[in-house]
Amino acid sequence: MTDNELHLRMIIHQALYDIEKSLNAKVTSMEKIKTVYGFNTTSFHIKVSLANGNTTSYFLKFGNTERIRQELAGISFVEKFIPTPKVVLTSKEESFRFGWTLSEYISGKLMAENFLEIENRNDLKLFCELEKEKEALLRNLHDKIKTILSYKSYIGSRVNQLFYGRLFGERYQLFFARDHNNLSSYFNHRLIVNGKKFQFTIGETLKMIQEKYTPQADREVMAIMGHGDAHHGNIILNSKIWFIDNEYADFMPPFMELAKPYYNDFIGRLFFHHPKILNQYFQIDHFEEKNNQLVFKISYPQKMINSLAITQVKLQMRNKFVNNKTDDFLSLNDYLVLCHTLTRDPNAYPTESRLLFLVFIVILAQFDPFDPESIYKFF
Repeated sequence: MTDNELHLRMIIHQALYDIEKSLNAKVTSMEKIKTVYGFNTTSFHIKVSLANGNTTSYFLKFGNTERIRQELAGISFVEKFIPTPKVVLTSKEESFRFGWTLSEYISGKLMAENFLEIENRNDLKLFCELEKEKEALLRNLHDKIKTILSYKSYIGSRVNQLFYGRLFGERYQLFFARDHNNLSSYFNHRLIVNGKKFQFTIGETLKMIQEKYTPQADREVMAIMGHGDAHHGNIILNSKIWFIDNEYADFMPPFMELAKPYYNDFIGRLFFHHPKILNQYFQIDHFEEKNNQLVFKISYPQKMINSLAITQVKLQMRNKFVNNKTDDFLSLNDYLVLCHTLTRDPNAYPTESRLLFLVFIVILAQFDPFDPESIYKFF
């Protein structure tokens, strides 16, 4: 057992003691929530027997103390505007490496699970109506305040840790810089896809995004109130629509607020969640490396009809704030590239998925994001 695992186990015992004492109750069961957070989750569904004999459920989430602080700050930021589980208790011992929150337990199904159940046009139509309802709730948040952020405030925002922190931080180092034999060894190769030669290499594309982050004293960006991570995997459905994982909620540029939902609910669901079925939508018919070039011939057996339709709903519902004139020094393409390259370690993907990952970096950098179907013009 690692030091972190041992420390977490100690915190879990302390948390259960504090919960029972504060609620005058007995914790009767504790189950990991793998559906949302995977097998390495530190989030639990606990059942509690109250002094009056009733039983109730709670959501218990552990994390490093800084992340727990961010989660609480994010909840405080959005809870008046969008439905989010109410926090009941939080850890009090600041000297611990880990902290925790206890929230009301929201039973239901992830919106991502509903998406996977779409089988026909009528199902898709119903899901698009659900998407509109979800977007209308977010719009209630977006419409509250429109403000201007200085560059310093923009860099310091919680949601920017999804982007700036990864682009310049440990995740980029871990995925691409520490081992020169991984996918980064292709970053200086020119890509040719179905006869089309891309103007910039992957390395040049990422460097251009990094350079856009160059500090300028007078740099400002228009910002709205945002959730920061409102993709289908962070939304629970029952009689209401609930938003979870609120740690990135903050003031942010509209492109940044759209980026994760756009990417995760569009092409990202294949790379991040289902790389094994990626070739149902994109297949490499030929690949060769020659003269510092990567040459691909790629076909698509079927279009991503459902994802395309739902992404269009997002764009339509956010048209007030998200358009090609949005005041941001990063483009929507830039944000989508960052989501794609820095969400999960692509070196762990199956071989064909790793190669398609490279192709989609350059495509996401150049396609028209306001017309999602334009990705197919490259094939």
